[in-house]
Amino acid sequence: METQTFSKEEKEEIIRYGLDRIKSTCTMTFVTLLMGCIFQVFFQSIIFLVCFIVLRKYAGGYHADTQNRCYVISTVIIAVALLAIRYMSDGSDNEIFILLQSLNFILLYFLVPVDNKNHRLEQWEKEKYGKKARVRIGCMYVLCIFLNFTAIRNIAITVGVTNLTVGGCVIAGKIKNIVFKQRGGKLL
Repeated sequence: METQTFSKEEKEEIIRYGLDRIKSTCTMTFVTLLMGCIFQVFFQSIIFLVCFIVLRKYAGGYHADTQNRCYVISTVIIAVALLAIRYMSDGSDNEIFILLQSLNFILLYFLVPVDNKNHRLEQWEKEKYGKKARVRIGCMYVLCIFLNFTAIRNIAITVGVTNLTVGGCVIAGKIKNIVFKQRGGKLL
């Protein structure tokens, strides 16, 4: 087995990156839970967060070009998702909800995983992450539809909104990749 040695600067960069990821994750978790309290969907905000992380990990999708832009876009997306969860829980438009979930499932199934310009996936990674993403997407879809036909509609809505949110991120990431390639790899 080959061991890899890093210079002091490389080690510091790795540590800085890890600490930055922890800070970012903690910040967005706090923002999500705070908005959950404000919008009176705290329990659903926890479910949203867990489902979002589970799906997004292997599905990929849109990534902002700067950390500040990421915070702003993420905050807006979370606010819209939690408001949708709050106001969709009345049980109306059940057929439209199921249709949207089904279309989203089909799109995600064929689009994942979506890489980004900073982290291009090798073919073996696409296959590995694609399989994992499809299993997770399928499980979330089945869970959403199952819960929708039970008395747990507010959780079905939460899982469904999460599915649609990840679908939006994947589609936006795919579009950004196409535009990036068309511009010859220049920043948008």
